[in-house]
Amino acid sequence: RRTSCRAQARIHRHCHLPGLQLGGWSDDTGRMGLTFIVFGLFGLCIGSFLNVVVWRVPQGISIVTPGSACPSCRRELKVWENVPVVAWVALRGKCRTCHAQIPARYPGVELATGLGFAICGVSFAGAIAPAVCVAVAGLLTLALVGLDTRTFNIPIAAVAVGLTVGVAAAGVTLNRMVF
Repeated sequence: RRTSCRAQARIHRHCHLPGLQLGGWSDDTGRMGLTFIVFGLFGLCIGSFLNVVVWRVPQGISIVTPGSACPSCRRELKVWENVPVVAWVALRGKCRTCHAQIPARYPGVELATGLGFAICGVSFAGAIAPAVCVAVAGLLTLALVGLDTRTFNIPIAAVAVGLTVGVAAAGVTLNRMVF
């Protein structure tokens, strides 16, 4: 007695016939979703670092040390207060100690960078080299916009790095598209 593929799928929770998608998900959809999440989370972290760069570079402060602190009261932030977007929402956009307003620009940059990285990851089907190159080129553009709107000055070194990364990104993506 033969059982239908659908009945077998209910019993074994899988079916070996190509094209049958149980629960509405195919392997490609799941892979794309995972790529979107991984690249997006990575982009959120990079966006958080980008905020540090945009804040510290014009002031001549190292981007490595000291750790992140409230610009108003100078209290060093705890690790959980540096979690991109989530910490800003949890703190309701204010410093935990002095209650100074934290500009919405910070989570905005983090979200924009996270979304940009996620879209690059999915657009290049998880191919890391071209996705990261294009995402970094976009990231540098976002950094330059942030520096320009804050100081009305774009450092020539940043332009040189941006140009180099942009050319590299174009070469990597062109190579991926042609071959």
